[in-house]
Amino acid sequence: ELFAVRGYEYVGMSEIAEQVAVQPSALYRHFASKEQLLAEILSQGVASLRAAVSAADLAGPGDAADPGEAGGLGALAGLVIDNRHVTALIGREVPHLGEAPRAALRSELAQVGRVLADKVGARRPELRPAEREFIAWSALAVLQSPSFYRTELPRAEACAEIARLAGR
Repeated sequence: ELFAVRGYEYVGMSEIAEQVAVQPSALYRHFASKEQLLAEILSQGVASLRAAVSAADLAGPGDAADPGEAGGLGALAGLVIDNRHVTALIGREVPHLGEAPRAALRSELAQVGRVLADKVGARRPELRPAEREFIAWSALAVLQSPSFYRTELPRAEACAEIARLAGR
């Protein structure tokens, strides 16, 4: 949350240690650097997104009519809304990573896109692979969009609206 609110450059490891109620030396035992900590936060965020995309049931007939349905786009919207600080970090702080962690994160994100594209293909088999991929990345962009706005809606309403938009 500190990285998301103040930016990676403006947060020190001692501030992070204080926020999580440990001594800086304890934090450094787990993470050799602030960059390594950022890479882990981003990697875990992408892993959560991938798990949610993998578990999402977009093939059910109710998903388009009821995007808030558990397990569909509504569940993905809820994950992103509940973790908007992580998706904001993915969009803003990746340049602070070294080449290897940046490449690993890109690879993880590409896998999320492939999984969602496969689900789009199962729902819309008439689409070519490039069209499935385009729709998947467009839906992911819509799902991520609440991370960059301060507008607050009740959670259920926000999930339903983001799911509806992503489903379009």
